[in-house]
Amino acid sequence: MNLELLKDLVKEHSSQDNAEKLDFIKHLERIEIRLRSELVKISHKNFGQWYIDKKTDTFSATSNISYLLPCKNFQEYLETFNAETKEKIISQLSKLEHLEQIGFQRDIKIGEENYLIQEKITYLKDLDIYIGALKDLTKIDRINKNIHNIDMTIYNMMKIFDKNIILIQCDKDGKINYVSSAFCETSNFSDCSVIGKNITEFKASSRSQKILDIFQTSLKSEKTVKSELKFKKKNGNYFWVKAFISPILGEDESNISFTLVCHDITSHKLLEDITNHDALTGVYNRRYYTEIINKEINRCKRDKKILSFAMIDIDFFKQYNDCYGHRNGDEVLKKVAASLNNHLKRGGDYLFRMGGEEFCAVFSGYDDQKSLELCHKMREEVENLKIPHIGSKVSPFITVSIGLVVADLSNEVIDELGLYTTSDNALYSAKMSGRNKIHVHPHDSDIDFFEE
Repeated sequence: MNLELLKDLVKEHSSQDNAEKLDFIKHLERIEIRLRSELVKISHKNFGQWYIDKKTDTFSATSNISYLLPCKNFQEYLETFNAETKEKIISQLSKLEHLEQIGFQRDIKIGEENYLIQEKITYLKDLDIYIGALKDLTKIDRINKNIHNIDMTIYNMMKIFDKNIILIQCDKDGKINYVSSAFCETSNFSDCSVIGKNITEFKASSRSQKILDIFQTSLKSEKTVKSELKFKKKNGNYFWVKAFISPILGEDESNISFTLVCHDITSHKLLEDITNHDALTGVYNRRYYTEIINKEINRCKRDKKILSFAMIDIDFFKQYNDCYGHRNGDEVLKKVAASLNNHLKRGGDYLFRMGGEEFCAVFSGYDDQKSLELCHKMREEVENLKIPHIGSKVSPFITVSIGLVVADLSNEVIDELGLYTTSDNALYSAKMSGRNKIHVHPHDSDIDFFEE
């Protein structure tokens, strides 16, 4: 029933005296105020409440917001606004009709603290009461500002990373879906010319492990894997990186990607290259032999592989220098080294210049027969260079002698000194038997010599 109608009926038909009627009407009015307030509260869920009774010029607020509005009357409430906003609010409040509402956000300063609040004001015109709903947004605002600051920090860090760190992201098959600006600057490729292509198209190193195999190693261990990788540049040059390769697992097993965080180590590699390579021939030097040989032996033992070790010597090289001079002798060394190295292109294949005219070839994965065949090709190709040598007693051209050891490290116990000594003895035997020959260490009775 409408409360106004109920009050009119009480006034017209009640047998009570006027004082009692007035008390009852006031009681109904209080009930009306409570009901209307509850309706406003429902519409202002999660807000604190305040009330201004214009008739009595009183202000009251719920305890959860009293610290924001320590007011006693309407005028004190208006003083919580700055001068400009105050005039606007007075104007807006004066135009409100019954149950109309206005809403706004504003700042309040209480002592030294600044607060951001959201307010909604509803006017009960027939009772001349303003009911306000207020929410303190200060914490939310601070959180939002902190989130914004964090977002900006992350954004700025990503800009720094993008510009200064070589980043590559690939799917599980190696298809590139992101590269950083640093990658583009280093490689001279634009991102649009790289994205969508396979990372193997840009990898250049023949000696480093296949990158897709590294991906699988990283995925199986679910750990970051470190590797040194050699990439092509657009102009045909190369650059080296130390890559930290991490798997990123999606919601299902098919959604897998890999992130490569890379550090450019090209300068280090160039210095290493100078340190590890013979200045004259360009093949590995004896210093690098000393560094790498035990690692190769241990790798073959671990992987149960066969390791082949061949000592190679240019026949009658002293006589060549005497006949043609040391400058031509240097040219012979370069040509012979290049010819030998043409047959050692797999990962784990090495050619070292041990000193003077002596070289050492180290390679794995070939049995006795294949190792012998490879040495035969190397010996034959050197002679086919047809470099004249009038001082040779075995051929009119430059030739080489080879001493070969083939060790199955899965069941043989032999160290670097054993390999070197045995191979050197085999080389001596090849020379003593006439040169331009290959002598295989006779641990296999079926294979002893190979010669033309």
